[in-house]
Amino acid sequence: MNICFIVNKNLDPNSLSFIYPILLNKKFLDFNIEIENKIPSKNYDIIIIDSKFFIDLFNLDNTELVTDILNKLKMKNGKVIYSDNEASTFINREIINVVDYYIKGRLPKDLNLYKTKLYGMREYTDFYFKKFNITDTKEKYSDIINDDNLKKINLGWNNGINEYSYFSEYNRKVYKLFGFFKSKPEIKNFKKKNLLNVRFSQNYNRETVNFQRSKLKDLINNFKLTKRVSRIKYFFELKYSKVALSPFGWGEICYRDFETFYYGCTLVKPDMDHIMTWPNYYQKNITYLSLNWDMSNFEELINLINNKKNSDFLNEIAAEGQKFYFNHLSSGIDSPFVKHFRNLMMKVQN
Repeated sequence: MNICFIVNKNLDPNSLSFIYPILLNKKFLDFNIEIENKIPSKNYDIIIIDSKFFIDLFNLDNTELVTDILNKLKMKNGKVIYSDNEASTFINREIINVVDYYIKGRLPKDLNLYKTKLYGMREYTDFYFKKFNITDTKEKYSDIINDDNLKKINLGWNNGINEYSYFSEYNRKVYKLFGFFKSKPEIKNFKKKNLLNVRFSQNYNRETVNFQRSKLKDLINNFKLTKRVSRIKYFFELKYSKVALSPFGWGEICYRDFETFYYGCTLVKPDMDHIMTWPNYYQKNITYLSLNWDMSNFEELINLINNKKNSDFLNEIAAEGQKFYFNHLSSGIDSPFVKHFRNLMMKVQN
């Protein structure tokens, strides 16, 4: 079977995360795989397109041209699959109408949510709208997806299978220039001197998206801890921190989650029980500590973290999260990604 992955030539971190596990395991997959940064002239059995490939057209609100390109690909190729790593409840209705399959790195556990208009296009923005009356200056609701299109949706892989150290930016540039990775990351242990890392921005232009981070900043009540710092200082602090807090951003899953796993910190994150994702990095009290969406257990978590009696418990969570993350960076015929990708291809061939 011939498969083509189409990614944006600028290869932003999300696009690299999309193809990173493919590059790691390409020789172990039972398919002929090619990676392009333009619409190919050849025909393939399956074409898988990263949503970021169309980022310029989406920025111009030119979805019509995107669907035209997808329709032409469908006429020449076996199956056309569209992949996005946006928030779990976001589906582009115009796109899913055209493609054969629509894969996402995270899905709502209740797929019927795709039949509901959610304020802010996300489950958590809808929650803050309803519970705290937070409204957006530019209001948006998620599209309603019909039953026929719901059948096209499959769970792909999230952007956690990538290298998230301080050197990740340099490794990405090396790959863009020379087509290979500088090195394969390995677990390293660091002597933790600081208790809590809470560096995160609060500058989203959507009030419902920004609310969670703004509320957490107020609860932490220490601007010196939450203000933005340079990349080198951020990673230096993370390296020596025991615990790291990672709120939602445009989506539930953030780069910071995997930076936290990479450096062996205990991840504290808003509750993730509402989604299905692969790999499932978010196992409550095993790989992360769960913060209620209304922040009602914030003080309880802070007391738990501050209590030295809980050091072993926190260390166990940090170690398990780190082990799970690095396990999915492995390659080989029996690696987790190879098994997952084979199963996914079996589904979309039908």
